[in-house]
Parts: sequence; structure tokens; C-alpha cells
Amino acid sequence: MRSRSRIFDIHLWIRAIFILFDKFIPSPLNPMKTKLIYTLHSTIGIAASAVSAVAVALIFVKTPWKLAAPFFFAAVLVLLASRFGAMVSVVGSLLAAVIFALMLFSPGHTLHVVGESERATLAWMILLSVSASYLLFPSRSGGSGF
Repeated sequence: MRSRSRIFDIHLWIRAIFILFDKFIPSPLNPMKTKLIYTLHSTIGIAASAVSAVAVALIFVKTPWKLAAPFFFAAVLVLLASRFGAMVSVVGSLLAAVIFALMLFSPGHTLHVVGESERATLAWMILLSVSASYLLFPSRSGGSGF
């Protein structure tokens, strides 16, 4: 049997070159993978906010505290924004306003909300949840949060 020197072992050299490339030259797949993970993370948060909005609407539909539901849900959106980012608060508040208009406020099953106080509470929910989530949990990427 021939003994080979480790210096001339081509497999070790190839492995060392790949390690150096991975360490010092960013892979073209890394930004795409990061963007995909961020998008998936935000989508899960948006889906959670939509399901939570339906649950809150079903809970508050038969109670006399219908006007308190959007304010309660603004706190839920801020909690979701702490976990999933501020974009969840923006999209989630808009989805929640549509869900509350369809399921919670009169006339039922339309986007048109007749009561002025009901429209105002929806607007306050959007304003409070978006502003609180951006103030409390600023974007880590330095961008706009999207």
C-alpha cells in the first residue's frame, strides 16, 4: 500500500476551499432564503390575526360591549406584532376592520357600517394597533418594516 501525504489529498483541499467560500463569500441563496423565511413568518402572523379577529367577532357579537371589541383586538394585534413584526399589525388591523364590519357591526354581512361610533372604533383600532406596534417594536432591518 502506498501512503499518501495529506498535503496532496485533493478531497481535503476541495473541502477547505468550500469552507472558505462559505465563510467569506455570501451565497446567492442566503438573501432569498432569508426573504422567504421572513415572508412565511409574516404570513403566519397575518393568518393568526385573521383567525383571532373572527374569534373576537364571534365572542362579542351577542354582547352589549360590541364597541369594546376593536380596542381589545388592538391589544391582541400589538401582542402579535411583538412576535411576528409590525407588518402583521398593519395588515391584521385592516383584515380585522373588514371582519368586524362583516360580522360584528350592523348591517350584517356588508362592508358598510352604519353607526358613526362603530366606524370610529374601527378607525381607532387601526390607528392604535399600527402606531403602538411601530413605537414599541421597531423594525430590526432598518427599513420600513415591510
